[in-house]
Amino acid sequence: MGSGKSRSPGIRAERLADASFLICWQISEQVTVLEDKLEWLKNTATLRVQIKTNGVNKTMNYQVAAADVLLTLMMIRPDGAFAPSNTMTYQYFFLIPETFAANLAESSKQLMYQIYDEHYDAFKQREPNDPNYIAVVDVTPKILTPAEYSQSPWLAARMPGWENSNCLVIQNNSYQKVEPKSFGGILGLQ
Repeated sequence: MGSGKSRSPGIRAERLADASFLICWQISEQVTVLEDKLEWLKNTATLRVQIKTNGVNKTMNYQVAAADVLLTLMMIRPDGAFAPSNTMTYQYFFLIPETFAANLAESSKQLMYQIYDEHYDAFKQREPNDPNYIAVVDVTPKILTPAEYSQSPWLAARMPGWENSNCLVIQNNSYQKVEPKSFGGILGLQ
């Protein structure tokens, strides 16, 4: 947009640089809109984080998300079919780029499916004759506010015994596990 000029108090006009389009609108509740924007900015979870990519430090916008991950052990029955056992819920924490956050629910599910496919492969190498496997039943993610992530909830979260960390940094369509104690440092909390 080109430069906008106020025509009168509460009325604004904007024109594209090539003058092909002009839009005018009246601002009726300017104070309320500004207060709402300020409140949103206070609660937004977007961080500027410096992360090394291909040997180069880059500063990008990231958000912090938590996901409750519901798992079950799929056990083989005598008839050869698999049946779920009791479910277990664990929390995972992600430092995610805006592109991941834009489709948080689906991106989080795909990430957890990928992680548990990798666990399946590792478990099969250790126990090749065990047909049972851990299945992802559901993933419920949410973006954490600064007030929420400043409490470092990953330090007290229930983590599966087979995981070395429940904290992940997502970048370039891949993930890297980070020790829970180091996760806060990445966020500038320590």
